[in-house]
Amino acid sequence: MKKITFTQRFRYKFDNLLNKETISIMALLGIISLILVKIIATVLAVSTVVTEGGKSLNFVEGEFGKI
Repeated sequence: MKKITFTQRFRYKFDNLLNKETISIMALLGIISLILVKIIATVLAVSTVVTEGGKSLNFVEGEFGKI
C-alpha cells in the first residue's frame, strides 16, 4: 500500500474546504488577511518606521494603521 504524503493530505483537506459553502471560503480569506496584517504590523514595529511627525510606530499603531 502506498503511503499518503503530507502534500496529498493537505490538498485533499483544502479541496474539501473549498467544496463546502461560501462561508467557509470567506472565513479562510479572513483568517489569511488577519495573519498578513499581524505580520505587517510586526515588521513595522520591529523596524523603526517613523511617521511624518517623527514618531516611531509601535505594534498597535502599525496594526490599526494598515486596517
